[in-house]
Amino acid sequence: MPIKSAVQALIITTISLSVWGCAGLKDLARTQTPTVSIANVSFGNISFSDVTLLFDLKVDNPNPIAAPLLGFDYKFSLNNQSFLTGDKNEAQTIEANGASTIQFPLKLNFNEVYKTIAALKNQDSTTYGIDFGLKFDLPLIGAVRLPVSKKGALPLLKLPTVNLGSVDLKKVGLTGADLLVKIGINNPNSFSTKLHKLDYALQVGGKPLVSGLQDKMVQINAKGKSTIEIPVKVNFFQAGTTLLGFIKNKDSLKYNLTGSAALEPALKGLGLFNFPFNKQGQVKLNR
Repeated sequence: MPIKSAVQALIITTISLSVWGCAGLKDLARTQTPTVSIANVSFGNISFSDVTLLFDLKVDNPNPIAAPLLGFDYKFSLNNQSFLTGDKNEAQTIEANGASTIQFPLKLNFNEVYKTIAALKNQDSTTYGIDFGLKFDLPLIGAVRLPVSKKGALPLLKLPTVNLGSVDLKKVGLTGADLLVKIGINNPNSFSTKLHKLDYALQVGGKPLVSGLQDKMVQINAKGKSTIEIPVKVNFFQAGTTLLGFIKNKDSLKYNLTGSAALEPALKGLGLFNFPFNKQGQVKLNR
């Protein structure tokens, strides 16, 4: 037992004994261990990057004397595999003949989850289990560790992706060409989402091809994909040799697609959010 926690427990017990006097010693001899339970589990925060689980630990103290809680340890598992362990050695006092609720937040980073348990990358949810051990130092009884556990389900979120689908040649003339740029938005989650805005800029061969803002709402189904089609007119007299070569030749060029997307997922607790994207690769003009 940490020295500081032991001293705090001793002070609490000494003060309580002084208040009681001799008349309370008979009741003190009948000291009972408190009971603990997990009253509630909720989400404090949830996003595509992390989630915070809030565990409400309820402690009922049936004794006419305060119960010194020295802290607790915990073990958290995902998919029946150990993921996090720790100790919270913060002393608290559980009032006499009363109940107290201690809220414990546990933050999980989804990238760390997928790195640690690779099997979860392709799952939409998983089971969790948590074991607590609450540590008391009770009068006459001494040190006591009271266990309590909980199992439940946890949704596994994955950030949607934005990619360049293709660049198609629709029409070519003496002074210019009409292209169609297709940008795909992939939703890997088991819930649908709405695309409110797409701010984009596409470079091909290091030269700007098109940029703009798509603000027409698009529905993206669960496990689905939507494509934004952007018509582009290229003026040969203004395009430069790089884009002219891209249109006239069959060689592929390096592209860079950057911007941000504003999405509204159909999952309680997730509001409208923006995320940036930056994609590179090789693109060939579809003729």
